[in-house]
Amino acid sequence: MQSSVSTQVPMTFLVTQERSFRVLVDLLFTPQDPDAVRFQYQLPGEEPVRWVLPRRLLADGLGAPVASGPVRIEPTGIDGPPQVLFSLQGRRGTARFRSRVQPIAAFLNRTAPAAVPPGRR
Repeated sequence: MQSSVSTQVPMTFLVTQERSFRVLVDLLFTPQDPDAVRFQYQLPGEEPVRWVLPRRLLADGLGAPVASGPVRIEPTGIDGPPQVLFSLQGRRGTARFRSRVQPIAAFLNRTAPAAVPPGRR
């Protein structure tokens, strides 16, 4: 059985259109829950925030806009390397992030051997 896969992805936390800052987001995949990716971040002076995202939603969102409940993922970027936007609607508001696609795609590729193929669950 494949072991867990984790990585830290540098992302931009979008506070407003004019204000943003860098944050590291931890992505974690475990073969015990092959349909999910844990997405965790911590803002300065706050407790860590954890989301569980469907792995398929994350993968699909790298190439086309997708949404499920409080989560929206969409590719963006006209100039430069491909990027993706995350919008996570929680009790305390919406957290928005921007990231390069490449580190997320590399993470998903490392999880592929243990992931459940679409339609198999």
